[in-house]
Amino acid sequence: MTNRPTADAPRWTSEAMNTPETAEEMAARIRTSLRSGFEMYASVHKTLFAQVIQLAMATFEQPADQHEYSELDHGGVAGNGNYGAFLRRRIPDIDIAGTATARTADTVVADYTITGTLPDGPLHLHSEATYTLEDGLVVRYLVRHDAAEWQRYLRATGNPYEGGGFAAAELDQA
Repeated sequence: MTNRPTADAPRWTSEAMNTPETAEEMAARIRTSLRSGFEMYASVHKTLFAQVIQLAMATFEQPADQHEYSELDHGGVAGNGNYGAFLRRRIPDIDIAGTATARTADTVVADYTITGTLPDGPLHLHSEATYTLEDGLVVRYLVRHDAAEWQRYLRATGNPYEGGGFAAAELDQA
C-alpha cells in the first residue's frame, strides 16, 4: 500500500469537494487553531499550502526589499511525518499563542509566539507569517522572526530543516 495516489485514482469533482477557502475563512481557521494549542495549530498548518510555494524567511530587522523568495516543493520538503509530534518530543511543554487576520482577499497575516523549555532555558519565539493565497491555498509564504531565538530553537530541535535546500531555515554554521 502507498500513500501516493496514482494518476487514475478516483477524484471527487463536486463543488462541495473543490470549493477554495477564502482569506477570511483561512484566518479564522488559523486563529481557532492558535487558541486550541500547539497540536491543533500543527495539524491545521500542514493543510494550508499548495504543492509548490514561494518561501522567504527573514528577521524582523530585515527590510522588505531584502526578502529573498525561493521556490519550494512544499510537499517534498514537508515530509510524510508529523512535525508537531516530533517537536512535542523535543520540547515537551511546547505551546503556541497568537492570532491571524485576513488583510486582503488574498493575504492572511498571522502573529504568534511559540513557547516551551529548551535545554538552555525558556523559549519565546515570536514570529509573523504572511500567507498569499491563490485558489484557497498558500502560494507565497513569508516568515519573520527573531534571529537569535530562531537559532536556539533550531539547536534544541536538531536542525530539522537541514537538507531542505533552504539555508535561511537552517542552523547557522558560524
